[in-house]
Amino acid sequence: MLIFKDDSTNLISRRTIVQSFILSSLPKICFSDESSTKKAIVEDFSELPTDIFEFEIDLPNYIDTGKSIPFSINLPVGDNSLINNFSIFSAYTTLNPNPRIFELKLLGNLPIFQFSTRIRLEMSQDLLFFAKLISGEALIGRRHIDLSFGACDDLVSEDPFRNGWTPRAKIAMPSTIIKGRPFEIRTVINHPMQSGLEYNVEFGGYPPTRIIERFNCYVNGYPFLTVDLDTAVSPNPYFSFTTRIFVDTEFTCEWIETTGVRHSKTFLAKIVS
Repeated sequence: MLIFKDDSTNLISRRTIVQSFILSSLPKICFSDESSTKKAIVEDFSELPTDIFEFEIDLPNYIDTGKSIPFSINLPVGDNSLINNFSIFSAYTTLNPNPRIFELKLLGNLPIFQFSTRIRLEMSQDLLFFAKLISGEALIGRRHIDLSFGACDDLVSEDPFRNGWTPRAKIAMPSTIIKGRPFEIRTVINHPMQSGLEYNVEFGGYPPTRIIERFNCYVNGYPFLTVDLDTAVSPNPYFSFTTRIFVDTEFTCEWIETTGVRHSKTFLAKIVS
């Protein structure tokens, strides 16, 4: 590979120069703004809350790249400590091409104390958060994050779904689970989360969106939680959540693609007596 040296003695590869030339000649992607984000919230929930809630969110104030940003929220549990105060939690961007990040719905009778994932952002911006309580009350929150490089800066050189590609799902949990004590379940599936916003050299343009668009978790066959994903969730979607059980419990995790293809994995969480 040829190497060129500029006046500031930085090394630049020929691939980087070609990539920059191609990117500069492509049509510009349109980005949302805060007004379109608020419109999306109204479309999703028929209201724009005015009550502010200080969500307990773990999100870096600054990060180098927007490709995979850790995001966690602690979810308050009701007075009886059996179910959450929240029924829905949604996250939105204000400057990404698409305003929606994900929507988490809590459906079961087990509490969730913490939920984590990884998101991708194109530039420094505010994030808006919407929460609906089981009482029907709606709340809104805001956080700002700064980053140096966006998530859509690279070219994709080949089709990530070629050669009979199939995803692999993994689930991890503690080897010892104590009755009534919170424990973490971690899930990941290897999936490129093709947003349709990255130029694909082999495809010769912007390929169609192909992502994991929904994650479901069932407890003993009954719905427990659902996550609706958009293109702002990072490749290889990662979800973790902390819950507790009092008897041996079967969990089934299901990932659904935009193509309709479903992938699932079942495991038994056993209480240590």
